[in-house]
Amino acid sequence: MPETFYTARLSSGELLLGVTDSSGRTERYVTSGAQSIQLYLGHRDATQ
Repeated sequence: MPETFYTARLSSGELLLGVTDSSGRTERYVTSGAQSIQLYLGHRDATQ
């Protein structure tokens, strides 16, 4: 889904907002090890 707003929630609870590129890809998120990342289409606020 190109140019779609998304929110990534890291296992720490940090929310990262972005927009997919023209091929529907997100940014690459680098962590210190394997982690679960939840991805939501559209933006979410910290209370959700």
